[in-house]
Amino acid sequence: MFFKVDGYNIYVESIKPADDGNGVIADLVNAGDAQTRVNITPQGTPAIKIWESNLTEDKKGSLNNNFTIPAKGILTVRIEK
Repeated sequence: MFFKVDGYNIYVESIKPADDGNGVIADLVNAGDAQTRVNITPQGTPAIKIWESNLTEDKKGSLNNNFTIPAKGILTVRIEK
């Protein structure tokens, strides 16, 4: 994988290639009872681009590599090299 996801009580529920072939779509889940910070870092590539996304894989808003997910929240992200 070309990135790593870190965060307390955060797990990747699902991950798949984007339909257009540019990057991946991942559903991130905060299993905790408090808002949690997530850090996504590139692995083996100099930079990545991260967007908040949805089920139709739209780029809803740019995210930096460090953001929060609310308690018991789910966030769909699009990650590209």
